[in-house]
Amino acid sequence: MTLPAFSLRAATEADHAFLLDLRKITMTAYLAEAGEPMDDAQHWARLLDHYEAAQVICVEGESAGLLKAYIKHKSDDPEFADAASVPAVSWYVSQLQIAPAFQRRGLGERALRTVLQAAQADGLPVMLSVLHNNPAKRLYDRLGFTVIERTERSYRMILNTPSTDTPRVVESWHAHIYFDASSRDAAWALRERIDAHFGDTLVLGRFHERPVGPHPMWSYQLAFGREQFAGIVEWLTLNHGALDVFLHPNTGDALSDHRDAAVWIGRSHTLRLAALGG
Repeated sequence: MTLPAFSLRAATEADHAFLLDLRKITMTAYLAEAGEPMDDAQHWARLLDHYEAAQVICVEGESAGLLKAYIKHKSDDPEFADAASVPAVSWYVSQLQIAPAFQRRGLGERALRTVLQAAQADGLPVMLSVLHNNPAKRLYDRLGFTVIERTERSYRMILNTPSTDTPRVVESWHAHIYFDASSRDAAWALRERIDAHFGDTLVLGRFHERPVGPHPMWSYQLAFGREQFAGIVEWLTLNHGALDVFLHPNTGDALSDHRDAAVWIGRSHTLRLAALGG
């Protein structure tokens, strides 16, 4: 699946009408079912709260949603001040709304991952609240958020992000052999040589005759352990021919592994990092 072009920009007064309509369209039914206030005054109050942190989610330049997230100090919020489960400081996602025409495209997850990256850089957890009846909770569950408190109408959830000060450990390596229609036969010939030379010391992936994931060209993957790194990389360096090879470690942080720790044999290519939340 090709992901749409995605960007965030600071919300301005010119966005008020769009964001008010967005909130009504995406939230009114859930608020009504939960017995929460949903008149215009309440919608405006929620919209304008921490408006300086509001970002419009854009797809190919078109307004598609709202992300509002900021650093919250527990002592500054009477609602959280006496809650033992709430950390003293956290990144707080107060609003995440996607217009119906842009839903089911992964935009909510991609927007939320920008907050997770900022929180990881700051060494802070991420907090949010979601109504019991809001299906967005499935996304939060999938990303690793856990419920720390259930109130009458909502779940209070938290995700403890790994600190950037925590040393990353390379668990294994992937090498991706890049090719296209004109170099397909050479790529297949190299694959057969790799299989014959290394056998069971690595795992050969599927022969993709189309771009997949973050890879901008056709490719196939070699998966191998740390102990095989020197031998495999030395062999590829001397035997890749005119094909380009992209290598990355696997540390549990896929975006950083591909973006910040890339190793290239031959020419480098621009990866499609949006596929990894970048």
